[in-house]
Amino acid sequence: MTKPDKDPNPEDIDPAHLDDVLESLAQAKRGEFASGAEVKAAFGRFELTDAQVAEVELAKREVCEGQVATEEEINDLWRRFGL
Repeated sequence: MTKPDKDPNPEDIDPAHLDDVLESLAQAKRGEFASGAEVKAAFGRFELTDAQVAEVELAKREVCEGQVATEEEINDLWRRFGL
């Protein structure tokens, strides 16, 4: 993962987490994403609204359809958050 305009080098992955990271990437590649209920449960302490869960569901569908942000859009997002 890189943070534009801050650090051009990717972050190191803790070797203790590497297997989990690789499995997560493989699941995403296979289109295996958490259900809306699983997302809501995982982020329960943040009290996601149904609308926020629906937004996550929409994002998952967009990823599966190959509708992903361009590099320019990602850079704009980082800038909006001061990164």
